[in-house]
Amino acid sequence: MRRPLLRFLLLIVALILFTSCSNPPYQDSGWPVYYELDLTSAIAKPLLTPGGYVYITEAEVEPTALGLGGILLIRSLVGDSQGEAYYAYDLACPVEKERGVRVVVNNKLEAECPSCKSTFSILYGGGGPTSGTASVPLFAYRTYHTGNRIVVTNR
Repeated sequence: MRRPLLRFLLLIVALILFTSCSNPPYQDSGWPVYYELDLTSAIAKPLLTPGGYVYITEAEVEPTALGLGGILLIRSLVGDSQGEAYYAYDLACPVEKERGVRVVVNNKLEAECPSCKSTFSILYGGGGPTSGTASVPLFAYRTYHTGNRIVVTNR
């Protein structure tokens, strides 16, 4: 009687362990990323309102590293504990993985690849695919506030 119960419990434990070891929701492009944006600068003006976003494709100052295709920085519609939340993604489509194939934000505030036509949820973090051939999320980067700056990094 004890042996079947023990086997059953071991099976349950094994299933829990194997199903909980999934990939994290963020993946790294493997390219270096470090960018500081001054929130008082003209380029940051769209980020003053929730849902605002900017494309960063050129370095203004050194040291700057923009990942594979550049950076999409968006202000979420909902805030974090500090009152506002920003998310950063690589502009390169994770399906195409080419520097020149960049996602664009559509009128639904989703990132959309002009090549494979996949769309991605970007407003609440994660960057997960919502339609198309993509099965992985956009490459996502960490953001944090320091004074009047937002720092984007993959470190």
